[in-house]
Amino acid sequence: MKTAMGFGRLQARGQVTVPLGIRRAAGMGPGDTILFQVVEPGRFLGIALPRHLSMTDVVARFGAQGSLDPAIWDEAHEDMVRDVLHDTFEKGGKHD
Repeated sequence: MKTAMGFGRLQARGQVTVPLGIRRAAGMGPGDTILFQVVEPGRFLGIALPRHLSMTDVVARFGAQGSLDPAIWDEAHEDMVRDVLHDTFEKGGKHD
């Protein structure tokens, strides 16, 4: 297994850029979802989720420890759609 470490900075909207070395080591790509679980104050675990998993699959596979609000899944999807649209139009896409 590849190991990697890198730094990210929490932005005002709550976004964090995952460093390229981490993305490569984890086999992640654009649009992938990351499950975050707080381990202790100031420490969390991030799990890159396969795209085909539903929220039910995630809970069954990884277990839900602590609170897991179903709205989180919808928020993550909305964020991804917004980011894809932003990236598309920022990189020269046209909107009629």
